[in-house]
Amino acid sequence: EGLTKVDTVVKQRLPTTDDIAAEATAGVVAAEILEEAAKCLSKVDTVVRQRLPTAEDIRADRVSSLKADVLKQIRSLSKATEGLTKVDTVVKQRLPTTDDIAAEATAGVVAAEILEEAAKCLSKVDTVVRQRLPTAEDIRADRVSSLKADVLKQIRSLSKATEGLTKVD
Repeated sequence: EGLTKVDTVVKQRLPTTDDIAAEATAGVVAAEILEEAAKCLSKVDTVVRQRLPTAEDIRADRVSSLKADVLKQIRSLSKATEGLTKVDTVVKQRLPTTDDIAAEATAGVVAAEILEEAAKCLSKVDTVVRQRLPTAEDIRADRVSSLKADVLKQIRSLSKATEGLTKVD
């Protein structure tokens, strides 16, 4: 509500001849500056000395990194256990005894023996499956009974709808 509408005009200025001349000579000016700066530099020979680490150097490095890791872990554990209090724990679950372990090992054998004994008591039975397809008469009778049921439903719904209506002559 407090803002007013303002038309923005974009003004674009074309480069002048001075701008074009300055741009053309910019590369030459930059080269001259670099040449002057190069005169101030002195030449230095760098000697690279490199030797590969020995087995002793590698072992010492590993030991120092392991010491640092162990010290970090000790510090973090000591910080973590500062506010803790000692609690006596109560064991609520007993560990299995050697007898329990032996009984568990032989449980499969005992179960197999029980199943074998039970299988001896069973007798063979031949199953005869008798299946008969419906005849044309059975199909017709089924259709008639379903049609009768549908008609009875419609009659009941009509009689419920006409309850309370009186006959007018």
